[in-house]
Amino acid sequence: MSNSGSILSKIPFVLKMLSNRRILALLADSRMRNIVLALKSGSFLLYNLGKHPDKLAIIDGERRITYRELTERISRFNGGLLSLGLSPGDRIAIIARNSAEFLETTLGPGFIGVKTIPVNWHLKKDEIEYVLNNSEASVLIVSEQFLDSIIAIKSCLKYAQKIIVIGDPVADDMISYDEFINESPPCQKKGVLGGGLTIYTSGTTGKPKGASSRALQDISILTPDDLADLLLLTSNVFFGFNWDKTTNIHLTAAPLYHASPILHAGLTLYFSGTVVVMDKFDSVKALQLIENEKISTTFMPPILLRRIMYSPEKDQYDVSSMKSLVCAAAPCPVELKKDIVQYFGPVFYEFYGSSDAAINTILKPEHYINDPDKLRSVGKVTEGNKIIIVDEDNVELPPNSPGDLLLSNAMVKYLDYYKEPEKTKDAFLEIGGEQYYKEGEVAYLDEDQFCYIADRKKDMIISGGVNIYPAEIEEVLLLHHSVLDAAVIGLPDEEWGESVKAFVVLREGKEPNEEEIITYCGERLAGYKKPKSVDFVDELPRHPTGKLLKRILREKYLKNG
Repeated sequence: MSNSGSILSKIPFVLKMLSNRRILALLADSRMRNIVLALKSGSFLLYNLGKHPDKLAIIDGERRITYRELTERISRFNGGLLSLGLSPGDRIAIIARNSAEFLETTLGPGFIGVKTIPVNWHLKKDEIEYVLNNSEASVLIVSEQFLDSIIAIKSCLKYAQKIIVIGDPVADDMISYDEFINESPPCQKKGVLGGGLTIYTSGTTGKPKGASSRALQDISILTPDDLADLLLLTSNVFFGFNWDKTTNIHLTAAPLYHASPILHAGLTLYFSGTVVVMDKFDSVKALQLIENEKISTTFMPPILLRRIMYSPEKDQYDVSSMKSLVCAAAPCPVELKKDIVQYFGPVFYEFYGSSDAAINTILKPEHYINDPDKLRSVGKVTEGNKIIIVDEDNVELPPNSPGDLLLSNAMVKYLDYYKEPEKTKDAFLEIGGEQYYKEGEVAYLDEDQFCYIADRKKDMIISGGVNIYPAEIEEVLLLHHSVLDAAVIGLPDEEWGESVKAFVVLREGKEPNEEEIITYCGERLAGYKKPKSVDFVDELPRHPTGKLLKRILREKYLKNG
């Protein structure tokens, strides 16, 4: 009786949605109807089980896992979670390198309404403790190489009562992942919405925040227009990178705890493709996999692509199988983009987005083939998104005028930072009666709605009252034949307010001096933009996605003088 009552209670919502002309027009497209079905977690697995049971779903080293095996393993994993007493709304966490198990534990539990928290394994013990306690994950899956960190904080964990180990458990109260899969009953529960991932942001400006969107957890809270926009946003992801027209053998090279790699791995499985997992990135190994496995799609942040382009062995490999190479997560210098296009062909895609606000722009090959200057952009604003650029008084600026980037879409409108209501509220700004999310970027739009990122607002240097964008200087530094990596920050200056400071990582065997680097920049930049000093360092503090952690760089430099 209660179940039928629940169904009846949704009838007014369904009727309201189906009476909306925008939604009806969208659902007339068969691809869009398939997206609606895919939004029900796990449906792509059931489809592929019926259509391609013996096709390879995952290649993980020597392991080859078919869709039949993957579906069975996920079913048993979910059955095991239910046997432990988990129910819709509960949370699990995973700390592991890229693996088949990582995909199973992130893509499967949403089918039973359980959320997965992927945890960055680069975090220190106290940071891991914070994420696990803040997320209230009751089950923790951890690979054995990270077990020491968990043992060290185990007594401080408030919610994680069960620890499942990928590998060999070291304590009697821990559970073997393989035994958990093999001994658990298959899940008999019908799929529900409400699971998915909660991604903890990288915490470049403080403690990580658990970001998720209520729009994906309960679509009944959406207005008809928001639902239509959500369908458009989802369509951009599913069809914006040409993956529905490729052979879809996908290389997962970046860490799966980040939103983009797990998104693209899931997208591959939706299109009946094969995910080839790299547990740790190596440029030569990546090139070998591209040639040997005939990789057709991948997602890589700029830092990984740079390593491939700087590999002295890259010309030894056949990369002609690549049909769609997607880049995001950090600024990609235009010269690097040109090198990528020359090496791989016109298969380069870029998007601008975040774990908090979804995908907002896409740069496609047809954009830069027709107009090479578009390579300087991060793509065109996609359907379902609205981006505006405003000045310091929050007045919207005309095209080609740099200012604060604000955006709105059906995902970010329902953004929720877990247990952080004030931070959720502070993330938005109301303009003209509409709520906009504050991305913190300085950017501009051209007349064709292509977006160009100048820099992070918090990284902008003000010297002598003039705004200086470090990203512009970094791009010049990276053009120098001796420079492997570079970062620019502003340091306190009694006369000018701030002065430009550069940090440079040199390529092997190169030894330019400070004066040479400064002169090089002065020949290509206005005098006030060139660095006043340069430090040569072995490496820069970067998040594994490639994002520069300038906060750490500033703190370390100011502390050490």
